Amino acid sequence: MTVIPPLKPPHGFQTLRQAFDRFGYERFSEWTDTTVDSPDAPLWGQAVDAFVQELEAGRIKMFDLLANGKFTETSSDCWRKWNADQRLATYLLGHDGEADTQFYGEDCPHYVPMPVAEPDTLQMAQQKKHRGRGPLLDVEQYQPAFKDECERRGGRPDRKHPDEDWRSQRDVADWLCKLARREGVILDKDDTTAKKYARLLMGSNS
Repeated sequence: MTVIPPLKPPHGFQTLRQAFDRFGYERFSEWTDTTVDSPDAPLWGQAVDAFVQELEAGRIKMFDLLANGKFTETSSDCWRKWNADQRLATYLLGHDGEADTQFYGEDCPHYVPMPVAEPDTLQMAQQKKHRGRGPLLDVEQYQPAFKDECERRGGRPDRKHPDEDWRSQRDVADWLCKLARREGVILDKDDTTAKKYARLLMGSNS
């Protein structure tokens, strides 16, 4: 039996699909209004893999709304099992394969708690798309912070660095994305723009 969830999620929650769409805008600069409905797109698959990693780590929590009206949290262990990405895809798309279906996989509708601060990341990202294509970051402004980070970690990024998270251009891109996000600039560490900024920072004089 498939349960049809209410039209609006319970207070303090968002549908799994809403959470996935928000996640896509936060992580991928190429994410658009239609990506969430494009399961055949490579970016959609990348987002599913990244979303599963967050579920596995417990950084994103999913709850099932049972027929008796009670919530039960889905254990993060279930996402460490085989075909977790396919399980998530089923939940997102529903049994009939339509992304906008009212059915959310198996027997229960699935919900994700809203962020505590509830920043309107989706709206912010959509507004950014209409502002033109100027440089997202002034790399020179981040050079002092990069120098301080190198000192804190005991040296510049190197493949033999004792800190496993400070060995590559991708690690610097990850650090930069987290720093830039505080200022409302959304980048993904695997995006070519983030890698370019990381390369400029690593090539700067310390």
